[in-house]
Amino acid sequence: EYSHWGMMVKAIHAFDALPRMGEGAAYIQYTYPPSGAMMPALACTLLGYRDGIAYLGYAVLIAGLLLGLAAKAGKGAPAIVPLYLCMTAIFPLSILRLFIEPVAALLMALLMMGAWNEQETCTWEDALYALMLAMCKSTGLVFLAAALFVRLFAQRSRAQLKKSGCLLAAGLIGTASYAIYCRVHGIAAVISPSYLAENLRALREGTLDAAYAGLPGRFLDFFLFDPLPQSGVYSSYGFATSAVVMAVLLALCAVHVCLAENRKQALRLWTGVWMANIAYILMIVASYFIGFSPAEVQRLAEADRYTMLVALWTGLLVTALLAHEAGRRPAGRKAALLCAAAALW
Repeated sequence: EYSHWGMMVKAIHAFDALPRMGEGAAYIQYTYPPSGAMMPALACTLLGYRDGIAYLGYAVLIAGLLLGLAAKAGKGAPAIVPLYLCMTAIFPLSILRLFIEPVAALLMALLMMGAWNEQETCTWEDALYALMLAMCKSTGLVFLAAALFVRLFAQRSRAQLKKSGCLLAAGLIGTASYAIYCRVHGIAAVISPSYLAENLRALREGTLDAAYAGLPGRFLDFFLFDPLPQSGVYSSYGFATSAVVMAVLLALCAVHVCLAENRKQALRLWTGVWMANIAYILMIVASYFIGFSPAEVQRLAEADRYTMLVALWTGLLVTALLAHEAGRRPAGRKAALLCAAAALW
């Protein structure tokens, strides 16, 4: 397993501790939050270290989060399984690598489900989801802020503000704890260099590299016209573009609005979700300008991975909410909901 998370699993297992400078693999982003590597490392500790066991631990983590999502779907929980299988058409949750995107998307969906149930209280489980999300990537707090924005946009109430504040506190505590750990052990950031100052200076002087200058148009061209890689690590289409996938998801969100008992609330929820989605995609474009070399920008390195993360958390959320409606509606509506979700396939 060559991913950063795989290397962290190796280091955690080898030293029975979180990674420290000079230990484990030659290249680890030591300040990168470790939550995605903890369950695979535990599995390796219990069952022996090898790739297959690490994948098993990761599969158990994903299955646990999926069961949590099914629980939030209420009476529609049994429908989660066939709908989940349909969802693999958007982003394969089968374990191909230890990349964190499936877990991050499930955590996003779990937290955004709180925007639908007004009676839901802020539980320890939700606090754990918030902490894990904040510590799954270096941008984990951005994901957590997006999920909490959706909750507050959908439910503009003092109660939701209080619940969201508790979840934000959990994420901040997790992030701060690992920052303190890094400080105590003298761990400095091992990240790609920032090209921001250089690019801003070149922009003022009119000497901006062509790769950066053409970035917006090239990303738009990729989004609209480039098929996603077939049977790749991050996505499974060989014919659909990112725009096609997003259009299907948008249509399914509209189906949920039409079938929801409270259509006004459903419309607010999905408006908030798509506002967060657009903001995240714009952040992706900006990140190429800031932290990617000209060669990486020219080929839009891992653009499919980043855009499919947006599709995955949106798809998981609409899947859970359609399942919730299937558990509430008469049998005829259940068939319509399942047909709508099958459109994902």
